[in-house]
Amino acid sequence: MNNEAIQLRKTVKLKDKEKLLPEDILANKNLEFLEIIARGLTKIDDRLGELKNLKYLSITSKNIEFIPEIIFKLENLEILKFKNGMIKNLPETEPLCTRLKILQINNQLLEKIPVWLEKLTSLETIDFAGNKLTALPPEMEKLKKLKRLNLDRNEFKDMPEVLTSFIRPKPTDKRQKTGFSKIFQSGFKQISLLHCSAYHITITNHYFKKVRYAHKQLYL
Repeated sequence: MNNEAIQLRKTVKLKDKEKLLPEDILANKNLEFLEIIARGLTKIDDRLGELKNLKYLSITSKNIEFIPEIIFKLENLEILKFKNGMIKNLPETEPLCTRLKILQINNQLLEKIPVWLEKLTSLETIDFAGNKLTALPPEMEKLKKLKRLNLDRNEFKDMPEVLTSFIRPKPTDKRQKTGFSKIFQSGFKQISLLHCSAYHITITNHYFKKVRYAHKQLYL
């Protein structure tokens, strides 16, 4: 990897007591790839929002409780990951990162997904595993490029209604199906992988061909 490529990619690992990002990282306006692993980090520096060329941003910190809206205004972002923290809510302001293809906010305390998710129409993968979600916004049906959805280890009591919008219709079947019976009859028209432990189910195909039970999960 040449020096120019190195300047575009940075992985930062902070010690447990370190709470601030290095100044040279915040000053590198050319960064395209940034991974931060920092247990002691409690707040995201707003200056990250000045790194306009970022395409990949991953932050792992057990003490972060909030994502500033400036992160969702990084227009070139394609991959955004927040892992293993204490995030409860996302900003209410509509995002500008409409090129985003992968959104991973897992192992947090997330209770609600804002309706502006519908604006991220380039999304192909969403990973909200390990949160406290009980519902999904119906506006998610507008995410026509979505292929992978991980909802494992949340607190759903019923199947999120929006999932039915991804079902492949079967005009010849006049019987009214609901819930997963409806899904089993039809299959998904766009999602190729759905994982939702509220029903102990993993769906990995557009069509339902062969079913077997194992470890309280349903594999296709």
